[in-house]
Amino acid sequence: MFPHAYVRKSSLNELRSRMSWIQLPLEVALSDLNNFVNEKKRLCLDLERGEAYEDDCEDPFVEIMYNVVPGLVVDLVEKRTATDLAIELGNEVLYLERGTELEIVEASGKRVCPLIKEGDGVEEGQRIFYIVTGKLEVRVVRSKTRGVAIYVGEVVPSELQRYVAVIVDGSRIRKLVKRTQPRSS
Repeated sequence: MFPHAYVRKSSLNELRSRMSWIQLPLEVALSDLNNFVNEKKRLCLDLERGEAYEDDCEDPFVEIMYNVVPGLVVDLVEKRTATDLAIELGNEVLYLERGTELEIVEASGKRVCPLIKEGDGVEEGQRIFYIVTGKLEVRVVRSKTRGVAIYVGEVVPSELQRYVAVIVDGSRIRKLVKRTQPRSS
């Protein structure tokens, strides 16, 4: 299942201002943030109960296009989340608070093959990517930390593939159960 990313609706203006000064692919930087946000798809988080559900609530999370998470929501320079972030993985939602420290693992080559997916636990030294070079040699990119992968994807499509994996210390992630509606009190 393809992951879905969500940010707090109340943080959209802050993300709009980030778009003007961070390095993003040209087609993203010249666009309006509204092109990447689906305000109709909302997610409410109940951190006390450890639940997430689609409904209206006081401060909902709204869906943001998954491909703009690195750079816009994940600050690739500071290696932190720029705002609260929720990643939906089927019946589970991973929640990260703003400012959460991240490990960024990059790989680029003629062909890049990710060996992990979102939600996977990652150990230090674990293989993250295989890279096929222009000389058809196979290289391995390994993790320098342990944690949970919250993003794995191609960053900027070009002649050389460039992938990024974002790994977070497991103690910094809140794992929530995805429900169709909130549980009665």
